[in-house]
Amino acid sequence: KDRRGVTVQRISVYRVFADTLANLNRALRGSKVGNFSYEKKRLELGDLMGNEFLITLRDCTFAGSDIVEGKTKAALAEKVIREALENMQAHGFINYYGLQRFGTYSVGTHEVGLKILQGDFEGAVNAILTYSEEAIACALEHKFVPADGKMLPRDDIARAEALHIFKTTGDSQMALEKLPRKFSGEGSILRYMKRNKRDFLGALLQIPRNLRLMYVHAYQSLVW
Repeated sequence: KDRRGVTVQRISVYRVFADTLANLNRALRGSKVGNFSYEKKRLELGDLMGNEFLITLRDCTFAGSDIVEGKTKAALAEKVIREALENMQAHGFINYYGLQRFGTYSVGTHEVGLKILQGDFEGAVNAILTYSEEAIACALEHKFVPADGKMLPRDDIARAEALHIFKTTGDSQMALEKLPRKFSGEGSILRYMKRNKRDFLGALLQIPRNLRLMYVHAYQSLVW
């Protein structure tokens, strides 16, 4: 759904004029910005009231659909879908969280959240700075395909190399030079620990608040 969906997202930008944002449309591919308004308050975590989906079903097959055509097939499809929706309304469904809620690295965001809740701040920092053996092997061998044959993203390999440098040498500056900017949590920790080697709580507090909350929310989701 995420890859094929046509989606709309409301965002807020600080001290930027609408015409400046509108000019981005000349360079954007596959997306547009628009419907601007000036507000006194920025959007915050928790402001979202909910999600709304319009789902389109294509190329469906179901019992009996292979022996009917035209309006008869459409009527049969409507009957099958109506019965399915009535069943869902009457009995509900198991509402699992998607795996992306728990991260994509060897140590999940929920594990970081648990350590924070337990007061194990050193463990939480170490968990955030964990990298996979496959990623660091690719970094050291200057390749993008590990032994299992599944190509790794370039940024993940660079992240592993940066964190490996910090782990093995303690050189925060060199690690930061290798670390892609999108890894804001890891970057915040490395910058702080240049000056405060053992202040793990202080390092965690340097991470943007929304990201810190994500760790705890991920553990809440796991419990749920």
